Amino acid sequence: WLKLGSVPPAKTQAGIRAPRWAGAAARRLGGMDIMQAELLKAEDWDAEAGGRRPPAGGSESDVEYNGSGSGSSSEGDGRSAPAPPIWALSAMGLAALAVTAVVVICQGGEASFEGVKRGISASAKSALGVSAGATPAEADVQLAAVRDDSAMQLAPPRSATLVTKGADGEHVSVEPENEELEGKAKPAWYEHYAADCWKPCGGPGLCEDFCGEGRACCRWGSYGPHGNSTDPPECGGSRFWPVLTYHVCVSALKPPPETPPPTSTTTAPLQEAPTHTFYLFRAQNDEDKFAFGNVNVANLPGVMWYLNNEVMPRCPKRYGISRIRRYEITMKTTPELFARGMNFGVRYSYDAGKCTGSNIRWLGPCSNTFDRFGHVIGCNNFRDHYPYPLVDTEYPDGIWYDLPLDGRCKQATGAWNCTWSYKEAGEIRLDDLEAMEPGFGYCCGGKCTDFWRGHWSSVECDRRLWQVQELFAKQFPDMPADLPPPPCDFDYSKFWD
Repeated sequence: WLKLGSVPPAKTQAGIRAPRWAGAAARRLGGMDIMQAELLKAEDWDAEAGGRRPPAGGSESDVEYNGSGSGSSSEGDGRSAPAPPIWALSAMGLAALAVTAVVVICQGGEASFEGVKRGISASAKSALGVSAGATPAEADVQLAAVRDDSAMQLAPPRSATLVTKGADGEHVSVEPENEELEGKAKPAWYEHYAADCWKPCGGPGLCEDFCGEGRACCRWGSYGPHGNSTDPPECGGSRFWPVLTYHVCVSALKPPPETPPPTSTTTAPLQEAPTHTFYLFRAQNDEDKFAFGNVNVANLPGVMWYLNNEVMPRCPKRYGISRIRRYEITMKTTPELFARGMNFGVRYSYDAGKCTGSNIRWLGPCSNTFDRFGHVIGCNNFRDHYPYPLVDTEYPDGIWYDLPLDGRCKQATGAWNCTWSYKEAGEIRLDDLEAMEPGFGYCCGGKCTDFWRGHWSSVECDRRLWQVQELFAKQFPDMPADLPPPPCDFDYSKFWD
């Protein structure tokens, strides 16, 4: 009740103060004051507890809480509550008594604790878990358990003040103990939550002095493929933005730790990796601007998600995409990477024939991989959400790869500059795929189709995968219908260790 504000408490007959709302609630429920009805029923003080009745007008156990020192007490107003009728001791009143008694015991300090221990009635003892015939010493132990169990939930705030009336009539104020708040300053992220950090941080970027440890000053949409990339890479990892219209403090994305190149001396020769041959696919336009290398490719679910997510349903299709090309890839990773239990490294993005790291996460320079393991193929499972996509997709089995040009050779040997080779394995036109499903779901250039219907439907996505495989098998019957890739075994912790 202390946390509800600085409401002055109500006075009870025995001098133990309860919150004003507790008395009001009891009157609504049973037509009585809780403390009058149970805690301080005069007939039970001498008969059951064997203790003395506190003197009228208060005693050494007169305790009250004042939030932040505000409010006024009803003490000395000349009013006395009438003795409650017997019918008022209802079951609901007893339940409310238990709640109030726990509050008083847990928060009222040792003074109020002694008063309750001496004068509690049988029904109140039962409600609080104290046996009816308990001596004062036994009540000490039993009530202390109740107080300790509730200490965390009922700990008073720092602004509360414990005021105890001593025998000399003077009041002594004591700051209550609260281990959660005592002596702790608010962290920087709390102090500057949603505050404009541009000037204090001197612009965007890592700003631990103002924002707190591991936090940066960033603006939503100012980094990555959907922004103007005016903020540094450490602004590319936050998923929560308290404000979208100016720079605020958010969690910073730190690059993985750089590991020095391995030494040339080893205690034992490294084991060679196995050779794998499989199909990979690439959605492309009709131009061939670059040599096959320094590109991103995918398995079949991965390339179909790319078409669904980034190409369709625009007219004309984005980037002029018109075909799906298939490649037979033979790979053999380097012994250095295979020694860590992997055939694939981290998957980088390639744009216009250049390794750009990642548009979403800060992966550091591409040399972090090439200088340690050679020019190995990288992969990422869609299910792992690293480095992309960040969420589940309609093609959950999708995998994206990168093919570094400096690792291409005529026959993969596992050397740092010879980790993969390829053969052309046919291509199909998107127009031919769309002709397999006539309809009016998508129209472009005078042609309409229902091939792309059900963008988010797993059934329709499976249908599209089957139709692509069927068309490849029909147009290239002399080639294997399917050469599945090996598992994408990239492991973040092993790779960056």
